[in-house]
Amino acid sequence: MRTAIAATLLVFGVSMAALAAEPKATTQTPALQTPPNSEVAGGPMLRRVYQLTKTARYSADYTKIIEDCQQALQVGVNGPDVAYAESLMSWAYNRRGEINATAGRDTEALSDFSSAVTLDEKNWRALHNRGVSHAQAGSLQEAMTDFNAALELNKSYPNSWYNRGELKYQQGDFEAAIQDYNEAIRIVPRDGSYLNSRGHAEYRLGHVKEAQRDFAAAVELAPGNASAWVNLGDFHTNQGNYAEATKEYRQAIQVNPRFGRAYQSSAWLLATCPDE
Repeated sequence: MRTAIAATLLVFGVSMAALAAEPKATTQTPALQTPPNSEVAGGPMLRRVYQLTKTARYSADYTKIIEDCQQALQVGVNGPDVAYAESLMSWAYNRRGEINATAGRDTEALSDFSSAVTLDEKNWRALHNRGVSHAQAGSLQEAMTDFNAALELNKSYPNSWYNRGELKYQQGDFEAAIQDYNEAIRIVPRDGSYLNSRGHAEYRLGHVKEAQRDFAAAVELAPGNASAWVNLGDFHTNQGNYAEATKEYRQAIQVNPRFGRAYQSSAWLLATCPDE
């Protein structure tokens, strides 16, 4: 079997498409609730910082939130305000890290996610995102540790299950990967990426019918995903269904004319197919 069914990319806490234009803040976390009503020197400053969270959109906005919280701590705050300021900085570091990651500033992103976790070890979204950064840097054990920690804190976040499944797939533990993909699909049943990845693992275990089911569902749910079309084409090539594979490769090229793997798979089929 020459054609390889490729794994998909890990994803951060906010979709890459949503982050492309440096978006507004995501849904507010408990850290972004109204700060304690303290009149200690830094208290009023934290309330002003809280107002900034409502309009924060760009990297510079989150930097200002971090710096203003640091200034409030230097001026002096009481106990509840310290916890609030650290939680708020953790949120801002994570948001800035997501923007850095999308812009390809990988070192800065990892640093921001780590700062977020240091300030708030229960920030499950930052733990998840740091896990993605570690995985992309090849630090798979560190990534697995972060995904495990994120899931201990929040078992309802599908990307944590999905990305841990991707790591297990890369490690060759396909059965364990399927278990994690199943959890992600249970939470979000109609996500083409999750189904596509489960199809990879099913196929590697020889579960042909299950893999075909998942690949077909993935292209139905995400017809604009060229990778899903190529994976379905690779599946049919490996099964000897050359006519179907040809159609799927052409569909992938039509969806994304700059997707190199579609041309590669199509060329290999045309060059080696026993059916003239």
